[in-house]
Amino acid sequence: MLDKSKSPTQLKCIRALKQNKYIRIVITDKGIRTVVSDDSEYLLKLNLLLESEVSEALPKYPTCAVEEKVRKLLSKYNNTLPTCLKHKLTPYHQ
Repeated sequence: MLDKSKSPTQLKCIRALKQNKYIRIVITDKGIRTVVSDDSEYLLKLNLLLESEVSEALPKYPTCAVEEKVRKLLSKYNNTLPTCLKHKLTPYHQ
């Protein structure tokens, strides 16, 4: 997805670069910057991060447990929360 806050010239350049299969374009987490790199260099750096001590595999996928805690907490306030707010806060990913 292209960031709509970029100028038309920037968007045109990004679209042109995306057509090159040897170039990797990544929008940063906050969407403020666009990173353009050689695809092989990107994959090398990604593998280095995955193999380093910085990242580690989780013993268990935590999302289900967190979602259940949120559902239980919301049920305590079933009569006090507006329905639309409760609907927005309820996780539906399981």
